[in-house]
Amino acid sequence: DSSGPSQDPQGPPQQRRRHDHSQGSQSQSPPDNASGPSQTRGSRRSSAKKPKKQKKGWKISRKNVPQHTRGLQDALHLHVRILMRRLTAQSVPTPIPPAVKASFEARFSPTDDVTARLDDLLSQAVPPANTAFREVTDFLNTARGTQSQISNCAARVAENHLSAMFNAVSNAGLLSFAPDVFGNADSLYNLAHEHVFVHSFRAVGLLFAYSTIFEVNLALIHDEHLLRRFYRSFVFGHLGEQARIENRRPGQVAINIVKNNQTRRRDDVPEPECHSEDEEDPNTGQRVAHQKPGRDGARLPATDLSRSLPTNVPIDYFSPAFFNDMTVRERASYMKNGIALPTEEHCETWEAIQKWKGLSDAVFMQKYGTAKLALYNLPTLEELERLDADDTMDSD
Repeated sequence: DSSGPSQDPQGPPQQRRRHDHSQGSQSQSPPDNASGPSQTRGSRRSSAKKPKKQKKGWKISRKNVPQHTRGLQDALHLHVRILMRRLTAQSVPTPIPPAVKASFEARFSPTDDVTARLDDLLSQAVPPANTAFREVTDFLNTARGTQSQISNCAARVAENHLSAMFNAVSNAGLLSFAPDVFGNADSLYNLAHEHVFVHSFRAVGLLFAYSTIFEVNLALIHDEHLLRRFYRSFVFGHLGEQARIENRRPGQVAINIVKNNQTRRRDDVPEPECHSEDEEDPNTGQRVAHQKPGRDGARLPATDLSRSLPTNVPIDYFSPAFFNDMTVRERASYMKNGIALPTEEHCETWEAIQKWKGLSDAVFMQKYGTAKLALYNLPTLEELERLDADDTMDSD
């Protein structure tokens, strides 16, 4: 029953069992229509399937985020990290200094309509100050000097978008974008940060600030309820949880990240398709690969095509050593192809090349081809006659 446990008129189960034991034979027998021994309240409770308790808090599990909104969520996370200057997974928020909150309280009072006032401040066409440009330069230098996937993505955001983001924080009167993850999400201080986030994210998101990094569905940027849910899940759920862990045990967040990465990799190890246990053949002692579905089979031997010789190429296409190792029939097939280049000493300088470059084939072969052909063992007349005789016998 979702409305809560039913009230037992005889008291708690422990008292009822003691009461039944004291009555002995005076206890009532089960009704006639009972089909078996009566079940106690405890057995009924154990047999019923207990619903899985959901974790309370702001955090939304990634598996519960629809696929078409995940690009927007990733862009939102990067936007928050840029505003907070948290460019690594190990960088977590710290408690807000009293001076920061005092500055905010001096600017905004609880009686103010903070939302309307922030809208007025953020809508003013105030050009970026020199400090904003310096912030962008310093931020990009830090991002490019930090080795992390987060910083790599942050460095890809255009400078004009970064300037608009930092200028929004400045126009809102905030010393820095530092939400209080240890405090109430609905406090005046945190609501002001949330409003600045929504305004700045929409402003740069609709200008495709993150569209080249993530697959952002721009139609969802107008869904303010979704943006605020994702924002609170990340800031007060994920970052808040990390901040509390780090506050209790400094350095624990970095340790947890390493362990989580190791566990994530181990999840892929037990039965991947590439995994197998090889053995030694007891007869030959050779290593035998374990046959398993999904594993690459033995590589096929080279086909006849891979050993085919090219046709219509000059004799010196081959090195002398390779050509001289061919069969008589193979060497005979290239006898009429001639020579393409002279020996190496006639190819070392441009002046030497000019001497034979424009010669006719007959003159070239007379001056340079004979010396080059001497390096190749062309079939003799006897070998050619024997080859013709073999062909004649085969045809008969």
